[in-house]
Amino acid sequence: MPILSLDTDKLIQVCANCGGTGTINVPELFLGSEGGDPDAIVLPKCVYCGAMETLTRTWDTIPPDSDHYGSYLDHHRRLVNTLAQRLKDKRSRPLFKVLHQGEKEEPPDLHDHQRPMSLPRPPHIPAKRIERRSTWVPPSPQSQSAPVVTGKKDPGAS
Repeated sequence: MPILSLDTDKLIQVCANCGGTGTINVPELFLGSEGGDPDAIVLPKCVYCGAMETLTRTWDTIPPDSDHYGSYLDHHRRLVNTLAQRLKDKRSRPLFKVLHQGEKEEPPDLHDHQRPMSLPRPPHIPAKRIERRSTWVPPSPQSQSAPVVTGKKDPGAS
């Protein structure tokens, strides 16, 4: 989910799946996934389509002589790393707390931690996704079809 803006306590992002925009409370996020990635920030499900997405901090940089230096990609990477650095001290998953505390260096070229930051809408999210989401109507309960019988036992049944 690309970041649109980040301040001290909230993150505004756009869903890469449906184009919906959502606000996430930064104090509810963690650095490190339950799946074992110490660099992952798992975002809550999209309120519009239910997509689950992850941001990942990285120590990569874009060289100043590259065509991508200063691009959306470059600034987004820096915002993700800045968010991860904020979470590292206070919201590191217990599994990774010792690992994070033992890191000797920060990811390069972080944004100013205290200053609000924002980016334009990501160029790779087509406008038609946004239009599709805004015109989507959930099916009514009457239009739901009967469940398909597969012959497998329902794991929730006793």
